[in-house]
Amino acid sequence: MLEPGIAEYRFWRDFDEHNIREGPPDERDFVQMTDDERGRVEAELLKRLIAKPEDDSWVITALGVLRSSCAAPLLRSLFSGRCSRYTGVAAAEALWRISNDALAVAYLVRVLRERTRLRRIVAGAGALDVLFLNGPRIDAARALGFIDTPESRGALNDALVDRSPEVCRRARAALDRLNGES
Repeated sequence: MLEPGIAEYRFWRDFDEHNIREGPPDERDFVQMTDDERGRVEAELLKRLIAKPEDDSWVITALGVLRSSCAAPLLRSLFSGRCSRYTGVAAAEALWRISNDALAVAYLVRVLRERTRLRRIVAGAGALDVLFLNGPRIDAARALGFIDTPESRGALNDALVDRSPEVCRRARAALDRLNGES
């Protein structure tokens, strides 16, 4: 096996540390990899996704950044089937990056428009509301900020009057991004 180049090495270093740090994979690493390096990374990420499909949204995100067409059917099954909304949002965003799949946009719009029924039970727990109950909605708003379709813009505009201040803030930031204001 060939020695990994600098970009591949940085990717695997980040992969090893991704559970303890914030943020997605660094897209610059993929751009700087050779075709062989991208192929090795893609094969390993696919193997991990097949083994534990809901285990790691960082892997899902990396496959989207890689634009892995081999991952598309599995990603589609994740947000179409029974998975957490966090995993579903990551899978839909990755699938959009790979193939501009309309089902991915529909899923993200549906998640953003969901109203959390548990909100009444934990009324007054603002931090819990933002981080736990509305987390997938916040992630969906961020993802829709990279998808310029009438559906995404409509859902983001609707979210501007949401009861969750964080969902409103993320929807505003996403619309600003689509409008070239950020």
